Amino acid sequence: MKVNILKKQLIVLLGLLLVSTWSVKAQDHDHDHDHDHDHGHAHEHEGGTAFYLAEHGDFEIVFEDGELELAYHIGAGAIVDGNALEEDTEFHPEDLIVVLTEEAEILRPEGQQWEPTGVDANEPLWVIPQIEQEGVPDLGVGVAIPAGVFVDDIVTLSLMAIAGPGEVSLWENDAFGQPNFLLSMHEGILESIFPNDLHAHYNWGFTAPGDYILVFQASGNLTEGGLASTVAIYRFKVTEGHICLGDLPGDVNGDCVVDEHDLEIVEANLGRSAPEWPGDHDHDHAHDHDHDHDDDDDDHDHDHDHEDDDHDHDHEDDDHDHDHEGN
Repeated sequence: MKVNILKKQLIVLLGLLLVSTWSVKAQDHDHDHDHDHDHGHAHEHEGGTAFYLAEHGDFEIVFEDGELELAYHIGAGAIVDGNALEEDTEFHPEDLIVVLTEEAEILRPEGQQWEPTGVDANEPLWVIPQIEQEGVPDLGVGVAIPAGVFVDDIVTLSLMAIAGPGEVSLWENDAFGQPNFLLSMHEGILESIFPNDLHAHYNWGFTAPGDYILVFQASGNLTEGGLASTVAIYRFKVTEGHICLGDLPGDVNGDCVVDEHDLEIVEANLGRSAPEWPGDHDHDHAHDHDHDHDDDDDDHDHDHDHEDDDHDHDHEDDDHDHDHEGN
């Protein structure tokens, strides 16, 4: 019930959020010995929406200049828009789309402990895994807040609203491979607490292909009094196949891959014009259908011309008869 209410409030939330502006600033901090980041030297992304496809990056909660902020820190070498980043880069959350392709698809394990994923056992589940996997984003969670800023040195991450074709969850596997869910749309687990200095990797689960919008809020009680909070929109794209980031020369059948199937189409259709190629059956059908309609129109026009001729002939006969009566 709580989740359904949140869904209904999504339009209002997004309307408020989209007219707001967010600023993501660089922050010098160290976290995780394997992935230390110097945010003072991170490049800030400029431009339109980008697609994050693979390698390491972080969903970040940072505190700078007295403000709590949500951001993405994507590491050098990560695959964005089909190319490896040359340097660490900061992204506004709404400017980056995290992409899960067929490489991220698994079958949900059996056992009631997996029900918070929101999908039945042995059904498809698309996962950004806790352990890095080739061809899938390696998305961690980083928290960089100076000690003493928040009461108990903790911050709360809340999933405020979700729009998408399926359900979303976030969990950590223990040493025995058993899940501990931090967030679950299915179970109504919509917030989790993190320490102020953290770098960790979890499993991000999505139950169906399509586009997702997740509205996150980070908040904490300030030791000096009051509440600090921030809200941001995060975007994910789940696909059963590949994602095309632009025109790919030689990709005849449009499956985002140049392979033997494209060559077979080319070899089988040498000397034929492109509209006649297989793969454009819908076009051919539409073309034939339009041609049939053209023929029908021609026949209709021809019949109409005959009717007009007959009509004119009848008028001539009437005029001829009328002249005879006058004589």
